[in-house]
Amino acid sequence: MAGWSERLYGLGGPLNLPASIFAGATALQFASYFIGNHSITYVRQDGVEKQVGFHWATNWSFLFMLFLPLFVIFASHLVSFWRTHGRAALLPDADRASAVEAWLRNVARSNPTFWAVLLICLGFAGGVQWIGARLLPLSAGMEDGPIDWASVALVRPDVVTVPEAVVFSGLAYFYMAVCFYVMFAGLILLYILADDYWDVAKGQDATAPVREDIARVILKGLYRCTAAGLLVAICMTVQNRYLPSDALDVWAWLFGDMLAVRWGSNPIPSDGYGFVMHYTSLLVALPTCAVMIYGIVRVAIPAGVADLSLRMAAALALIAAGYLLTGAFRGFSLLLGLAVLLCLYGLFDPTYGSNGGRAKSEGRRV
Repeated sequence: MAGWSERLYGLGGPLNLPASIFAGATALQFASYFIGNHSITYVRQDGVEKQVGFHWATNWSFLFMLFLPLFVIFASHLVSFWRTHGRAALLPDADRASAVEAWLRNVARSNPTFWAVLLICLGFAGGVQWIGARLLPLSAGMEDGPIDWASVALVRPDVVTVPEAVVFSGLAYFYMAVCFYVMFAGLILLYILADDYWDVAKGQDATAPVREDIARVILKGLYRCTAAGLLVAICMTVQNRYLPSDALDVWAWLFGDMLAVRWGSNPIPSDGYGFVMHYTSLLVALPTCAVMIYGIVRVAIPAGVADLSLRMAAALALIAAGYLLTGAFRGFSLLLGLAVLLCLYGLFDPTYGSNGGRAKSEGRRV
């Protein structure tokens, strides 16, 4: 499983994997249109109308059609760079073939980890979660939590039937489980890459200039992956926080909070806030941040590129705050908007305008 996952990221075409993820998400969007839950509203018992269509769910639209493919693109590029060029450049006395073999041996040591992640994603995140959150409540006709694109069949059977919701949600959860395995496999590979860099680079004093250049390439790639991964987590927590609110749709909820700050009006109320509001999104955000922090420790500090790592760490702290405080107070949308802007900017320029070290590395090629 480790070797297959590494080949998936390191050897495939740059668009094969992200295009497959995008195609699966597109197929689900079309399927939701055919069964009728793509854009559907219902009226709660308190008279509030809610938009719970599948197309409106940020954790099924933006997540799988944009941010997860971006994560895979950046992770594939970084793994491919390290596999084919970066590792060999740090070992001037070794040929490229031996460098690749050593890298593959390091990946193979983590084979049990890949199998464990596959079991958790398919067995628990996919199967158990679907049975507990979708199959059983829909079969019993019980509303388990806020109504969304699947459970809306219980209150709008004239549009979506329960059997349709069961089948569609099963396909969606299987797709989600496969996609999250791909994402976590990428995070494992990035962790192995950072650790492998540290093992190879230590003691290679003769290649110190090249080592610094490669460290910068790795850090930029890690940060791009982290920014994309946190955007995935933000999509999940935004949708989860919107559902119990009194807003018609997720955009009305966000803009209503902004207006509450600007004009002093009351924000659109939502249920009580809790840090562990969405456990699944935390399972995405925490490993993503952990890999970046590990990369700073293993790559940035030994290579002496503190100027780069400090900016990244500061931006990461602001983004994490925006994610964790979603829905916590009036005006949270401003902090969340700043976090999203930092993520998007970081995808294009992970250094946030830092020019440190460029003069020293000018003229060198990695």
